[in-house]
Amino acid sequence: MFAEMEESEVDLERFRSWVAKIEAWDYFGASLGKQVRAELGRAASALAAFEAAALAREDAGGPTR
Repeated sequence: MFAEMEESEVDLERFRSWVAKIEAWDYFGASLGKQVRAELGRAASALAAFEAAALAREDAGGPTR
């Protein structure tokens, strides 16, 4: 479970890096940039909520899957 969470964090960071690189090259201010940043924020929030729930479940002695 925790390996998968770590992998998801790495993936999210990779996506953030890609978006930053794309934005650096985006001379025209692509209209979807704002939406992409919002979706990255939603993904980060969802991952944080999932991690919190998994940790709470583990602390309660329940199964993590």
